[in-house]
Amino acid sequence: MATYATIDLSLSAFLQALNHQLVDVRNERGRGTFVFADTPELRQDILRWGNNEPVSIQVRGFVNLMRDLKGMVGV
Repeated sequence: MATYATIDLSLSAFLQALNHQLVDVRNERGRGTFVFADTPELRQDILRWGNNEPVSIQVRGFVNLMRDLKGMVGV
């Protein structure tokens, strides 16, 4: 399976809020690396994030995902 990895916590929470599959979380010297299943939809949403395009996600869900991802890394 092809994967996409990022250290960007906010992007990772955004991708999870859009229901992309998180396949691994690694703690590398206190910094989290978040690994997602790479799909065409994932790539589109990464571009949407980078281009600051409007999207609809639940704010509280996004904030909770950020907290949960931090907890997975132990930061």
